[in-house]
Amino acid sequence: MPVYVRGKERILHLHVPRTGGKSIRRMLKNSGWELEPAEGKKMNGSLSYQHQLVSEWTTWGEFDLTFAVVRDPYARIESEARRNGKLKSDFFMWVKKMIRSKMWKRNTHDGHFIPQHRYLNDEVSILRFEDGFKSVNNSLREKGIIQKYKRAVWAKDADIHTPNLQKEFENSWLEPPAWEDDSKTLQEFNKIYDEDFRLAGYTKK
Repeated sequence: MPVYVRGKERILHLHVPRTGGKSIRRMLKNSGWELEPAEGKKMNGSLSYQHQLVSEWTTWGEFDLTFAVVRDPYARIESEARRNGKLKSDFFMWVKKMIRSKMWKRNTHDGHFIPQHRYLNDEVSILRFEDGFKSVNNSLREKGIIQKYKRAVWAKDADIHTPNLQKEFENSWLEPPAWEDDSKTLQEFNKIYDEDFRLAGYTKK
């Protein structure tokens, strides 16, 4: 989630899972921001410090800026599948399991399935993952949060849990899943993440 401090300045990066949080953390660190400890803060014990929800972080005091990067709901769940080493051929079975077990409703898996809007409120400055790392960089630089940062792209998603399947895995994701091929799963997914599509003008399939 975490809170960062630099001198008398204090900001909050709402780290929605699978939205480039590692890249943001590096960028802030390189601009002199230090992580404020989690001790003494109201916390949901099922979630890590970086993934706390709006019900928790709104009790943490005042901030000079509160911002979040959001991501197209389809791309976000596909990124989570890749992180878990799921082949594209397994994708829809995996999504169905997520829907049936209501992972999106419960604070399990450190919030990786929780809809993005549950992290945010109207005070949050929203940036779009799809606009690119350079765009996010420029937006934060204009607000005086960061200095010029050389990196131009998001960090590569390399945390795959099944290295023996690496080659097959990479080949299987050359193209995104064809959501239209499983209309029932698509409808259920769209309903669960409906508000996330409206966060930043994302289009439903």
